[in-house]
Amino acid sequence: MTATLLGVITFSQADALTWSGETQLTFNNSSDMQPWAMQAQDGKIWVVWAADRSGQDYDIYYKTFNGVSWSTDTHLVSNSAEDSLPSICQAANGTIWVAWSSSRVDSREIFYKTSNNNGVTWSPDKQ
Repeated sequence: MTATLLGVITFSQADALTWSGETQLTFNNSSDMQPWAMQAQDGKIWVVWAADRSGQDYDIYYKTFNGVSWSTDTHLVSNSAEDSLPSICQAANGTIWVAWSSSRVDSREIFYKTSNNNGVTWSPDKQ
């Protein structure tokens, strides 16, 4: 489960009976918001979110949890438009999909990109 608190993304785990304490996932002076999480087939947790780290527009970031530690923040989508409302899922064939809303065309439209190798490389943004 994820929650946004004062622009910081936090994470808690649950077993059948109890929740863990919150863990802060982002550490910067920008707005981090709209988190979306999924558990991949290999057990890894992925979190994507929108962040205003440039002070000019929102971009899409992600990080992963391997059961022991979190990866560093990875900048996934960057352009001069506002990108927000990300979501993430994994298809049965292992492909990871990230979709989001972008204002890079005349109106807000949906874009996506995919990775077939657990985020090592990503496809170009596609409308």
